[in-house]
Amino acid sequence: MNKEKIIKGKIDKLDVNISCSLNGHVKMYSFAQIKVELKNAGEFFAGIMQIGIPQSKEGILYTKNFEISANGTKTISMYMPSNMQTERIRFEILDRTGKVLLQEHIETTVYSQDKILVGALRAAYMDVMH
Repeated sequence: MNKEKIIKGKIDKLDVNISCSLNGHVKMYSFAQIKVELKNAGEFFAGIMQIGIPQSKEGILYTKNFEISANGTKTISMYMPSNMQTERIRFEILDRTGKVLLQEHIETTVYSQDKILVGALRAAYMDVMH
């Protein structure tokens, strides 16, 4: 079984880990979850997260302001409707002045509505559930 695909980025002392839905697999006409895990080894940071489709005229479709304390951690999720154009999602972090500090492209696999995605838990996870 594949491990979760994680895109790693860094802004000064801020580590950024980005993942999308089920290991990059998205069902068409549902929502892709972009999960961002932040670990700050520096000072307080305030910024803006943006996601969008690179080929759209607007480019960025959704934004979210965020803050993270000095030496803090935070997980933030953003959701974007999925269709055939969401096979590639643009992710950005900007400072509050609008300067792009980090830009990544998230590759996804979009499945039609009639597909069923099935997963299995390892025994180590099953022990926690008992």
